[in-house]
Amino acid sequence: MALRKPVIATSGGGTNEVIDNNVNGYLIHSGNYSQLESSIQQLVENPDIRERFGNAGFQMARERFDSKIVTKKYSSLYREFI
Repeated sequence: MALRKPVIATSGGGTNEVIDNNVNGYLIHSGNYSQLESSIQQLVENPDIRERFGNAGFQMARERFDSKIVTKKYSSLYREFI
């Protein structure tokens, strides 16, 4: 995502918190190979979708996972415990 690339990931766990299906990537069910194939095919055939997903993922990564933001959140959390 930090490289403006679209993402295909399996749904579940923390992945659902990072990937918004059809916004910054595709979430597929684990073991569903036809869904994986279809998602890859969509990205290969649609440069507009690739670019849109890549840009949306990059923006989300910057907003949520920038090192300054993460450091600030951890510092705040540590201060709460002290």
